[in-house]
Amino acid sequence: MVSAPSGRVGRASASMPTTYFNASLLCNNKLVGARAFDAATKAMVGCGVPSPRDRSGHGTHVASTAAGSEVCNTGMLEFARGTARGIAPKARIAMYKAYELRSASIVAAIDAAVKDGVDILSMSIGDPPPPLPFHTVRAGVLVVLSGGNEGPKESTVVNVAPWMTTVGAATVDRLFPANLILGDGTVVQGQSLYAVKANRTTMTPLVYSRCTSDKYLVPDKIKGKIVVCTVGTYRVQEVMNAGGSGLVYMDTTSQSRDGSRALPANISALTLSHTARERLMAYMASSPYPVA
Repeated sequence: MVSAPSGRVGRASASMPTTYFNASLLCNNKLVGARAFDAATKAMVGCGVPSPRDRSGHGTHVASTAAGSEVCNTGMLEFARGTARGIAPKARIAMYKAYELRSASIVAAIDAAVKDGVDILSMSIGDPPPPLPFHTVRAGVLVVLSGGNEGPKESTVVNVAPWMTTVGAATVDRLFPANLILGDGTVVQGQSLYAVKANRTTMTPLVYSRCTSDKYLVPDKIKGKIVVCTVGTYRVQEVMNAGGSGLVYMDTTSQSRDGSRALPANISALTLSHTARERLMAYMASSPYPVA
């Protein structure tokens, strides 16, 4: 990567103390600017001195998706090993943080980006759409916005003005298959990010449980058993703490009857689609001692 343009490295909010963000130390040939905007928000909610540091991880995530440098031999929990990179790995990044996504802060950040001479403005903000002055595009800046997190039903894409480039991921190009072998020999396939090969020789009791609260996940009920969560959230840590040997999570968030998400786990755990769930439920209803 060639040197960054002069005058751009280390650009930060002039009134911001180095206690919150030291631009001369943290900016480099990749991160060439970092600014924060919360003038309106500060007056409303008293959030204090602004800092462009990322507190939630979302800004770092979307920045790396857009322009992350290549990282070789990496992966996710031992899966998908390879080279990770952003769409434009040789591009430089200038971060503009708008506190609380207030309209005034967003507009101030956009205006500053245009004034600073950015080439592309990437805004991962869905619904409601951010205020986007048309003069941003007229100034020669390519504006890229997210299509939102809703769908796949019709009329759920946002940020569709003709002067915007709207982006979104429709599918994932890989699966993380994990099999649940039932006591009658039926194989139910789900997904899992549990990276340890499971024991295929020992059958373990299956037990229903609500996963809406820790009070249902107690050792007396689930110790040494595979917990089948029919209602609630993915409580893999709570199951492990109570001595459960595994977790089967019914993924009700997928828009497809055959879709499920691969979720991380530190015990044997997998998620099942609606279709796979019906097969498991039928087995458990017909067996006096369901195991897997």
